[in-house]
Amino acid sequence: MTLFHTGRFPQAEELELAQEKFVEQREKGYFNPVVGGVPMIESEDEEQNEAAPQNKPTNGMPGRPEGSKDQFSRENIQATIYEVEALNSIATEKMLEKLGAESLNDDQEKMISKLCESVVCASEKENWTETVISCVNDFNAIEKLGTLEKVLTLSEAHKLEIYPSAILYHSNES
Repeated sequence: MTLFHTGRFPQAEELELAQEKFVEQREKGYFNPVVGGVPMIESEDEEQNEAAPQNKPTNGMPGRPEGSKDQFSRENIQATIYEVEALNSIATEKMLEKLGAESLNDDQEKMISKLCESVVCASEKENWTETVISCVNDFNAIEKLGTLEKVLTLSEAHKLEIYPSAILYHSNES
């Protein structure tokens, strides 16, 4: 705080003493983070948990949380990503036609990418092309895009952002 009050940086000796004092206070339990971070001291509950390790079965599936019912395949996710890339190509082509241009600038490419993300979150896979063409032809149609309820549910269940949840949702639909 000396810096703020006087505009003078503290001397190296002052910093070392202040740091030692801070560590002592942390060891007493002061300044422990409420959320995140690593506390200097462990609570009694944590010490007891470390003493008795718990081995939960994962049914031989690394990375799969216990009780997870969803079955996602890497191949289906990759196939869905390829379909999104194809949708992006269609949207780019339609936008070039509408603008009568040879190419899109960076901002326009980003806009098309965001549009495709919105369409993926808002509609079933079989409607993607129709929806993206509709939005390119009439920008007001973008305002009507929402998010599928099943995508929102998946997002909440897996604590994911909406777009990755939409990719998972569409990769699991037949």
